[in-house]
Amino acid sequence: MATTTPLPAENVTYGMEIIFAITSVMIAIILFFFGGVYLSLFGIVLMWGGYFGWGFTLIGQNEAAVSERLGKFRKVLLPGWHILLFPGVVDRLTESLNRRNTRIPILQNFNVPIFRTEEGAMNGELVDFKDDSATVTADIWVRIGYPDWKSPEDNKPGIIEAVKRYVYAATDAKARAHAMANEALRPVLQSMKVDDALKKKGDIAFTDSDEAVMDTDLQEMGLWLVAGEKKLTINDIALSPNTIQLRQKILEAEKEAVARKTNALGIRLAAEIIAKGEKGKATGQDAVSIEEALLVQQRLAAFKVMDGAKLTMVYPTIGAATSALLDMSSKPEGSPKDQRPARSDKK
Repeated sequence: MATTTPLPAENVTYGMEIIFAITSVMIAIILFFFGGVYLSLFGIVLMWGGYFGWGFTLIGQNEAAVSERLGKFRKVLLPGWHILLFPGVVDRLTESLNRRNTRIPILQNFNVPIFRTEEGAMNGELVDFKDDSATVTADIWVRIGYPDWKSPEDNKPGIIEAVKRYVYAATDAKARAHAMANEALRPVLQSMKVDDALKKKGDIAFTDSDEAVMDTDLQEMGLWLVAGEKKLTINDIALSPNTIQLRQKILEAEKEAVARKTNALGIRLAAEIIAKGEKGKATGQDAVSIEEALLVQQRLAAFKVMDGAKLTMVYPTIGAATSALLDMSSKPEGSPKDQRPARSDKK
């Protein structure tokens, strides 16, 4: 993979170790003249014990580290044990040019936040959709090392080069990846409506052309987009408080409209039953049947449980029909269905 970014060459020398060894021998000789063999041995054990004890370093599986000596690149440390020369003074491990960490994850997927920073991981960034604005948080998933490599033994030279690119090709490879993904994802979201984005949150993806360009640029820094898996994760699309309040008002208005329609329907049904009762009175039949009165009562009860519904019943003064409706509405649930309401002679 060609690149224009110059990478430092490995510079493994042992000049400092030789100087340390010569110094320790000289000190041992001096101690021998002043205190004999035991003092000389004590000095040797103390110096070399400090060297190994202080410098002993373990690099875990699927991890790597960059060793620098006096500020200059020395080598890439792969999984296993290593001896550093006075870590923090002569040798030091670095993860990137901003010196935040000392270990680099290799051959494992890790996320790079989009529209947010790692320090404020819960804070998204405002994105303008086609019809509204919302705060979005997302991640892309990358790895250091070619996706087909399963262990450091698969291609040690390739992994070493990828680690060097990750550390030295950019001041902060993650920040650069964040910026590229932000630039590629924002136009995709801006072409959608908020509701569509919420419904299809799990299916949103980069365009093929943007993904190809981004993958090439990421490889310049030793990063690859994960293969055969979800490269992009939309974590949240949070509506603004004003949008939420507006939508609540719209829902309340829709409920109120349904309540008015339901109220009108209940009045019309009651009027039909009353009309039947008036006709029955003229022919000498019962004012209203038990089944008809119960039907009205049940429907009105169902209407009243609707949230926001405010029903106003108009009771006409039509003798027996009105009395029957009032009588049935006052009966508790579970009253015998074969009991007819009393017939009234009042006009």
